[in-house]
Amino acid sequence: MSASTAAPTQPTICAAISGSTSSTRTVLSRGQSARELKTPFGTLHVVSAEALIAFKLQGWVNNPRRSQDLEDIRALFRANRDSLDLDETRTFLRMFDREGMFEEMLNEHN
Repeated sequence: MSASTAAPTQPTICAAISGSTSSTRTVLSRGQSARELKTPFGTLHVVSAEALIAFKLQGWVNNPRRSQDLEDIRALFRANRDSLDLDETRTFLRMFDREGMFEEMLNEHN
């Protein structure tokens, strides 16, 4: 991959999507704390499941036609239910006035 077609680094992505709301800044700050994973293809920056849920939630709230984001949130919750930081996940959903959605997903899996 040439330098002009190389994938941008995470800070570039975050700078491109950053917004002025406090909820966006909180989501972005969580995403920027991605852990580095060394692979044969190079270093990848991997966000937590909680941060990915927050990013997906931000996209869906900003554009409800992005229904795949909602499905991804539910799938991430199901796949990571036993290891999710539920307080952090609830906080992200509360920031976007979607705490009822958290309760619904929690009850589906109890």
